[in-house]
Parts: sequence; structure tokens; C-alpha cells
Amino acid sequence: MTYILESVDLLALLLTLWDEAEDGYVHWPGTALEAPDPDVGGAWIRPRVQSGEAFRVDLGPSNYLTRHTGNFEIQIFTPMDAGPEQALALVDQLRDGLSDQRLSPSNVLTRTASARDAGDDGTWAQMNISVPFQRDRVTP
Repeated sequence: MTYILESVDLLALLLTLWDEAEDGYVHWPGTALEAPDPDVGGAWIRPRVQSGEAFRVDLGPSNYLTRHTGNFEIQIFTPMDAGPEQALALVDQLRDGLSDQRLSPSNVLTRTASARDAGDDGTWAQMNISVPFQRDRVTP
């Protein structure tokens, strides 16, 4: 399993959930920001897969497990005039769908997601979802 597969699987899961929840703009990693006009309405998100520490556990004389950990961050932006209800409803939908999932083919296991209010810039209100994850690889 690779870092590319973990990113592809996590982003694909998010896209499926986002299409069901809002179907708004997604600011994909490595692309220029084209945020929607807040006066027109609509929420948008900015995902980021952050790989973390990896460690090895011996399973016997010739086998070992390598565990890769990381954190999947999703920033949710809603227009200030939409009030907190829109942001909180999106957080609930995404958080529930991202938590405790086994993804294939990357073998990523997501853990329980959490959310926090990140404030606003006067135009957009921001909520952040954090999803710890891990994937294991057994080497004979």
C-alpha cells in the first residue's frame, strides 16, 4: 500500500460524502483557489491528507508489520450570513461518514472524527474536521 493510494481513497470517500451533503466547490490540494461568491451562497471545502509517523512491529523471526498513521483534515467554509446551522449540519454529515471506515485498496482505517470551530474572516465561517487514520502492511 502506498501514500498515493491512501490519499486517493480518503479523497474519494470525502467526494462521495460531499456530493451527497452539499455538492459545492472543492479546493483540491495543489490547485488554485477559486472560492465561490459568498453572496451567491453555498459551502465549500478544502481537504488535506497529512501522513504521520510510521513504525515497525516484529511479528516473529521473519515477519513484521509497518503501521503508517496520519490525519485527514477537512476545512468547511460557509457564508457568514448562513448562520451556524449550515456549517454544523455539514459537519455532522461528513463526520459520521468519515468515522470508522475501512477503505480499499489502500487498507486505510479511519478513526473517530472530531470537529472544531475555527472562527471566521468576516465573509466565511470555518469549521475543521480531523480524522485520524492508519494503514498496516505486513512484510514476510
